Amino acid sequence: MNRFFRKFAVFCVPFVLALAFFVAFEPYDYWLLRGECLYMSRALNSVRRLRTGKCENIVLGNSLMANLNEGYIDEVSGIDYDNLAYGGATMDEVVDQFWYAAQHNKLQRVVIGLNFYIMNSNYRSGRWAGIQQDGEHVFDFIGDFGYWTEAADNARTQAQNLAAGLLDRPDLSVHVDDPSSLLQDTRPDMTRNEAGDRANIAEYAALIYNQTEDYDAGGRYVDDLVEIARYCSENGIELTFVMMNCHALIWKNVVYPRQLEGYIDYYKRTLKACANVIDFEFDNDYSRNDDIFLDGFHMVLSEKKRLMGVIFAGAPDEYAVVTTPESYAAGLADAS
Repeated sequence: MNRFFRKFAVFCVPFVLALAFFVAFEPYDYWLLRGECLYMSRALNSVRRLRTGKCENIVLGNSLMANLNEGYIDEVSGIDYDNLAYGGATMDEVVDQFWYAAQHNKLQRVVIGLNFYIMNSNYRSGRWAGIQQDGEHVFDFIGDFGYWTEAADNARTQAQNLAAGLLDRPDLSVHVDDPSSLLQDTRPDMTRNEAGDRANIAEYAALIYNQTEDYDAGGRYVDDLVEIARYCSENGIELTFVMMNCHALIWKNVVYPRQLEGYIDYYKRTLKACANVIDFEFDNDYSRNDDIFLDGFHMVLSEKKRLMGVIFAGAPDEYAVVTTPESYAAGLADAS
């Protein structure tokens, strides 16, 4: 019998080593051992973090919120936030992610970032169910060959960069940039087109225009967010909606041609009546500041840091309209 167990143990060694390799290099930090994951792996990682039941203060949204550095948010706010936003998130995913967070955690503060682009009711993915499935069932995760491939790619990248470091050379290979990093200070491309506009922003606006061809301003997502606001109010959760701005060319070449300004006004009014709102989303001098935009939506590092001070530490800002349901109602009463 002992001989059998010795042979069995020897037989298991390759599988144990393979699993150890997988745990060490999978980019999702699935077992929450490293304390960080790669930027493009944050959706699945958020499920794992939420399942611990330790997320009391959370940030949700797409890349506009995911690009805000979690450590810096904690520093300026003095509060331990979990930034669970991730690039490419759609509002249906954000809504599902909130309810999953509420199911598994005793929430105290929730910050949800949005703008007109993510509020398109036809901009849906339905990916959350699959993300949740892999996050809850470890054997589904381990048994997916795609995740093993990503672990191998990660291991190869780290080995190449280690070798480059030993040889005092630049990294030979890098992962997708992490826009939330405080060490990454990408500078905007200031090349102008014939019209005198930032060329890359004009191209970005054309892309967004095409992507909003089937825009649905039917209010489905507004109803979802109002329901979240109602739940937060009933359960003593501090909810804040942050309406992020875009470059003026997005207003000029997307919002106005698509006639979305009425819908933007509608969801602003509706959400301000039921939750705290920090509203940056205006066509104003801020939106025309080429120096702070990398593209039509995303900001340079210095501006992201400034925004985090406004959103999470209450720093005053001339371009932000901050309301509570009470102050918004009082403003409507004064106007009448």
